[in-house]
Amino acid sequence: MHGSKPLIRVYLVVERDLLEDRLNALVAHVALGEETLGEGEIAFEEEGEKLRVLVGEGDKKTDKGFVLQEIRDKPWSGDPKVDDREEGELVARFFQRLVKAIQEEGETWELMGVLGNEEAQQEGFYPLHLYVWSSREVKDLVAAVLRSGDKAGPLLEALWHLLGCRESLEQLIYSSLQEEVQTRYAVGSTSQGLIAVTRLLWPRGKGNKPAPFLWKANWKANGLDFRWLFRPWHFDFVAKEEVNGQSYYPEIRSRHYDALPPVYWRAFWKVPLPENDSVKGLMNGVRQAAPHLPLYLATRVVALRWLEEPIPKNKQIRKPLLSLAALPDFRLQDRGVVGAALDFLRFEHHVRFSNWLADKTLSPKLRVLNGMALLLERIHFEEILEEGSRFPKTRITAQIHLPQGMTLRDLEARFTLGEGDFVRLSPVDSPDRQKLTSPLYEGVTAILEKLDWEKGEVELQLVPNLYADRYVLSSVRPDNPWSLAVMDSSPSDYVARRVDARLSQVLGSSGHGPHRMDAFLGEAQEKGRLVNAFFEPAHPQIPRLSPEPEIEQRARALLDQMGDLLNDTQKRAILEGLSTRVHLLQGPPGTGKTQATAVALLLWLQLFRAPMIVAASTHTAVDTLLDRVHGLMSDVRSAFERARLGWVELRLVRLEAKEEGKKKDNQEGGQEVKQENPKKGLPVFFGTTNALLKNLDLASVPLLLVDEASMMPFPHFLALATLLDLKGDRWRVMLTGDHRQLPPIIQHQWEEEDRPGVQRYLPYLSAFEALLCIADEALLCIAEKLKDPYCVTLSRLDHTHRLPAEVRHLIQPLYHRDGVSLKGREGLGGKPQGKVSLWEAVWKGGEGVYLLVHEEDSSRKRNPLEAELIARVLEAAPDLLPEDVAVVTPFRAHRTLLRERLRGKVDLVDTVERLQGGERRVIFYSACASDPAGLMELQEFLLDVNRTNVAFSRAKEKLVVVVSENLLGYIPQEREAYEDAVLWKTLRELCREEVAREEVAWGGRRYGVRLLVPGKEEADA
Repeated sequence: MHGSKPLIRVYLVVERDLLEDRLNALVAHVALGEETLGEGEIAFEEEGEKLRVLVGEGDKKTDKGFVLQEIRDKPWSGDPKVDDREEGELVARFFQRLVKAIQEEGETWELMGVLGNEEAQQEGFYPLHLYVWSSREVKDLVAAVLRSGDKAGPLLEALWHLLGCRESLEQLIYSSLQEEVQTRYAVGSTSQGLIAVTRLLWPRGKGNKPAPFLWKANWKANGLDFRWLFRPWHFDFVAKEEVNGQSYYPEIRSRHYDALPPVYWRAFWKVPLPENDSVKGLMNGVRQAAPHLPLYLATRVVALRWLEEPIPKNKQIRKPLLSLAALPDFRLQDRGVVGAALDFLRFEHHVRFSNWLADKTLSPKLRVLNGMALLLERIHFEEILEEGSRFPKTRITAQIHLPQGMTLRDLEARFTLGEGDFVRLSPVDSPDRQKLTSPLYEGVTAILEKLDWEKGEVELQLVPNLYADRYVLSSVRPDNPWSLAVMDSSPSDYVARRVDARLSQVLGSSGHGPHRMDAFLGEAQEKGRLVNAFFEPAHPQIPRLSPEPEIEQRARALLDQMGDLLNDTQKRAILEGLSTRVHLLQGPPGTGKTQATAVALLLWLQLFRAPMIVAASTHTAVDTLLDRVHGLMSDVRSAFERARLGWVELRLVRLEAKEEGKKKDNQEGGQEVKQENPKKGLPVFFGTTNALLKNLDLASVPLLLVDEASMMPFPHFLALATLLDLKGDRWRVMLTGDHRQLPPIIQHQWEEEDRPGVQRYLPYLSAFEALLCIADEALLCIAEKLKDPYCVTLSRLDHTHRLPAEVRHLIQPLYHRDGVSLKGREGLGGKPQGKVSLWEAVWKGGEGVYLLVHEEDSSRKRNPLEAELIARVLEAAPDLLPEDVAVVTPFRAHRTLLRERLRGKVDLVDTVERLQGGERRVIFYSACASDPAGLMELQEFLLDVNRTNVAFSRAKEKLVVVVSENLLGYIPQEREAYEDAVLWKTLRELCREEVAREEVAWGGRRYGVRLLVPGKEEADA
């Protein structure tokens, strides 16, 4: 609602042809305000091009709005161009008629005095909302609009933009009733379609008994029962049974979709149907039903309203008004790639925060049982002033509260957070309930510094924040002590807040007054204009760099003096980066990307003699590169001396270095600036995105290097790009990374997003992938690209120093997609010889891939058998140090189990995300999942090719993959998921030779376990 202005409710049915994948019909039912459908028979009466909806008994029927239909009256031609055009025309006609009909209805409402004096002053403006059964219908509608292209006219573009409105950005223009029902209710049936849900008993208001929707309607004095007319292949998912004189209608088939079967459409179009005896009776029934297809669709759209009205509403929502006359011209504001990046940040955080808040509807006790939280007691807040610090910090100590019947070991096996994580601590009255406002307004954000499972003690450091905003909750030490609190993950995102502020600043929406800092804001907005022009993936306008042959000549001389410091591929990549405006360096696992990046960094500084910013998403990545630069500086300087070239002193500045023990990078950094060399020299600023934006503000530096850019969100890169001197001609950018490894973590399904700006500007990509689009290398590119090497150049490393030959062979199919053929050392050692136990065989062979396959088949995110198998293999290891081994798993719950079982045997047990960039002599990958039904649910996450690549490529000598027979042999049905499983397919083909077999007793059952290794032919290949 908007005040007392009545809401225009538009219920929409998008009927798709399941064979042609096109829209056969669009049907809308329009209702005004909060008037309900009421009880009684449903009847339709013709009124021009509309159908009036009448509800009541006998002659006492009341007008309940109208239905508008646009239905295709002939089969599709099969010619894509013709069908695209005709489909677009169908959609355009429908929405032209719908907008006109709504306008006429609005004028009638105003003339009849439905609106008060206040609303009459806003004539022609109404709050508007669409209701569909499934969000898939909206996607089908947008797909039809996009297929029709520009030929369908501006109205369809307006529709595309209108459907692209999103909550937290403008307004959510439509609701999916299917999602509402699935979120709020347990329907007690396998079928999840509208026709299945409406057969249940739904509340119908005061004084009325719960009832199902009858799927009946009157038309020209004739009663139609659509459950019988359209029973074959549609309403036949239930069957009548008599038990003790009572009638029951159990499910006999599942109905997860609601589109009419194609046979009804063929009959409606009078296409000949099969005449064989086995289906003759069914075909006669279909022909009898076909003429009533339009009335069935009209009844279906009324059923949407019937179902929606009793669902509880959020009375606090106030929808903005839309001009009905201006609907054909509706457009979302296009603010370029920077504006799209801002929208991405805000909506992504909104989705993340909404998911977090939804979890808080569960009781604290249930969240603890799910491993999402811990209950704490004996909570104490204490002010601590550390030596050398100007401001005191608040330390929080507490004791873990044990739910009845649970031990600390039980909680440790479930809890998924760890030291260094950001958490939200909020008071609770009891383990069984918590006010939803408590974590929002009464809680504090803190860093989990110590989690002692032996003593049950917790130590945290409060992260203060006085006022809440879009990204960060308030966090203030409470005045009164808490007797009991719950510790959940924190939803606050400090980096996004900093990036948002910076991008808003360059868009001119920072909130400053009109006369405040005009010059400052003018410069910021000019940078925003240049960033929009240079870094738009669809139409980039990066200025061409003038060739500098002298620079390239000196660089060749220097690289020749460096000897074995770099291989030929690394040297070639560094040279390519000197003659381009934007340089992308892809470094597959173990190819020496950090080495090449550090040398390139030093050469840029010495040859271009300009300040530089060096950025990465994490403190770990920043420190790794900084350490490598320090380690190589003397060698590079010696090369300059041998080449008789001058050397400029450098001042390496580390902004806001990570405090010891802090693992996360989304906190506000302190004011401290740590300088590696405090003497005068050419400044080089190393830091995370947050630290650089905070300390450098409106800097204008010529050189920017982004390390691990494949892990950095594109909006973060755009914010960093505003620190460049983009108006000058000297600016250069280098991004290093590997888009075949893990991208930034996002919550929303952005690749399926219909919002126009998202499809054009791709703000959900990593910085590396987005610049790949500009370099004409990414498959996601959707428009013209730059092909001038002096603008953008992509270099790829291909010689891997770390990976064993078999591991290299295992991940090679993924890099074939980039045209990269990985090279490296020959395999060392052989395979296990003679009769050895399965547990010893891993250590009797040389380096390479070992596949441990078991028959367990009931696990999803925790697998005790796999933990036991890894423990037995490690017990058989001769003189293996814990720091030489890492165990990796996709799931945090399984990580906790592995840590408990392997305590003292392994230095590192973690998820794939935490190990990216790391390496160990021996890597165990525990895939965990084995339940067949669970594999289908988890396949998108579990088989993700980038995640699998990271897990497989951490090994320096041995990779041991522990996996169930079910997962190893699993073949996804969807094409995209099948292509994602390429590394598992390669693993099956590579490891074919069985070298040992055991039978393991576990959990009251016995499981076969096999150890497979590559055969000689596979290893040689």
